[in-house]
Amino acid sequence: MSKGGATGKIASSVAHRRAVEAVRNGATNAIALVGEYLETITIGLENFRLKAEGSARDTFDELVVESIADFTPYRNELIDLFMAVAQHIPSEAMAEVIHRFFERCLPYYNVPESISSYSEWDFDNYRFIVHELFIYCIAAFIRFERFEAAAYFVNTEYYRYNRFREESAMHSFSIFDENLSSLEFRNKRLELRRYSLRADMLKDRNQGTGVAFHHLMAADFVLFLRSRKQEGWQTWWPETLLYAERSGGPFEMFARAKSAKYFERIKVLLGFENAEEFKAFMLDLLANRDRLPKWGFHGPNVGGLSGVANIAAVP
Repeated sequence: MSKGGATGKIASSVAHRRAVEAVRNGATNAIALVGEYLETITIGLENFRLKAEGSARDTFDELVVESIADFTPYRNELIDLFMAVAQHIPSEAMAEVIHRFFERCLPYYNVPESISSYSEWDFDNYRFIVHELFIYCIAAFIRFERFEAAAYFVNTEYYRYNRFREESAMHSFSIFDENLSSLEFRNKRLELRRYSLRADMLKDRNQGTGVAFHHLMAADFVLFLRSRKQEGWQTWWPETLLYAERSGGPFEMFARAKSAKYFERIKVLLGFENAEEFKAFMLDLLANRDRLPKWGFHGPNVGGLSGVANIAAVP
């Protein structure tokens, strides 16, 4: 990841540097500085709002892809912050600040009150950007084995105001995973014949982030499992698992959970009281192929990735 500060649409580099340094040094005002930096990003997202008129609508997907690329320097700043927090101050108070940041990103998924004419595609850049950030956030905490902190983002619901419904509600983390029609359109328009452009972009954009792709896939996998456990109408589709080896072994956290002692550490993130509960859930999930991710006729080896056959096999 580039060490240089981001420049351009959001003047965030100074606030980012102050926040990260405070986190790494354990400064007493670290939480406040992180909050200030994240607020700068939240407000600055407005500068990435898209709108295409007339003939430009026919190639609107180009604007979406360009906008996502333009946000990359800020994404890298945020990943840098997530990694620093996970390593140095993975406290509940810090997790709450980051949780509120993601919550404040949700209004960008929908039309603002000041706009009356719009297309659902107009917000696809935000839907990709925030979804990607959320996976990286979870991946950072998994990378440093901060499972309790990672669980905060999964267990704590998110407030999302919707002016088109009588009641605004709290939602699970799956609210961040919304379909991107513009990328599906792009796949057809350019005759790319890809299973998932979103997955391709997540993979290609991973280079230089400082977060190994297998950590990103592990986070995506955990989010998928948790959404299946919740059984709500909101689900999490694990895009990155398109690249999971179909005969590969378990992700590191699940491989280590061969130890019952280690499973006790990760169970808070998985949402189970004990290993027996988790294994029963996995066996039920594997028995129902309609609930498993797949692209075309192929899908990842969910049982292998979870290491379910060896969970808590030794003390």
